[in-house]
Amino acid sequence: MSFICRVLLPSLLAGLVTAMAGCTPPNMRASTPVAEPGATNTSSTPADPAAWIGRWHSADGATLDIRAQPGDNDYALVFHRPSRVAVTHEARATAGQLFYQAGTVQTALRPATGATSADASQRALTYCLATRPGNTIYCRRRDSADALALAHGAFVAVRQECEQAGQTETLVFDGQSLRHPGQAQCATRVISQQGMIYSLQASCIGPPASGPATANVVASTPDTHHLALTARGQDTRLYRYCATRSLPGPLQADTPD
Repeated sequence: MSFICRVLLPSLLAGLVTAMAGCTPPNMRASTPVAEPGATNTSSTPADPAAWIGRWHSADGATLDIRAQPGDNDYALVFHRPSRVAVTHEARATAGQLFYQAGTVQTALRPATGATSADASQRALTYCLATRPGNTIYCRRRDSADALALAHGAFVAVRQECEQAGQTETLVFDGQSLRHPGQAQCATRVISQQGMIYSLQASCIGPPASGPATANVVASTPDTHHLALTARGQDTRLYRYCATRSLPGPLQADTPD
C-alpha cells in the first residue's frame, strides 16, 4: 500500500490534471496578458508648473511660451499659432496644473505624453503637456535650450572685455530676436528640440564667409548666460552676457535691460 501511495498515486493524479486541462473550454483557458497601447507611455513632466517655464512645441510649427508672473502661482501662456498670430492667457497654478480661460471655456494645461500628438515625431516623447479639453499636445526636451530662459541684454564675444566691446563683437537679445546693436530686429525661426533657439538669416548678423546671402546663422544656448553662434562657413563663436552698464556708452542706449 505504501508503494501505491508513494509512487503510483502521485503519477495518477498528475495524469488526471493534465487530461482535465485538455478539456478546459477555450474561453476559460489562461491567456498571456497583452499590454494596452500606451500603457507604459507615462509622462515624465513634473507636476510643477514652475518647471514648465520656457518654450514648448506642437504640430505644424505652433509653440507655447510659459512665463512666470510677479504674483504667487501666476503665469502667462503665449500661444503662437502657425499663422504667426500670438494669443496670451493669464494662468494660475493649482494642484500641479495651469488653469486659464480660453474664451468661455475653463481650460487646464497638465503633464502628458506625445502619444496622441498630431505631429508623428512627438509620439514617442514623454516630456509633454496637454490642454484639457482640446488635447492639444506640446512637447520639448528637458535638456534643450527651450527649457532655458536666455537672459535679455548684451552678449559679447568671450575674448573681448565688456568695457571694450565693439558693435560687431556684441549681440543684443530682447527676448524675441538676436541682432547687432544698431540693426533692425531680424525675423527668427525656432528650431524644435535640438538644443537651439533661433535660426537667423545671415544678413541679420553679418554676411557668411561663403555660400549664398540667405545662409542661416544658428544660435544655441549652453546656459542662460552664454550663447554660441555658428554662421555658415565659419567656426562657432561663443558669447557671454555683459551687464548694460559695463558696455561702451554708444552701445548702452541700444541694449535692453
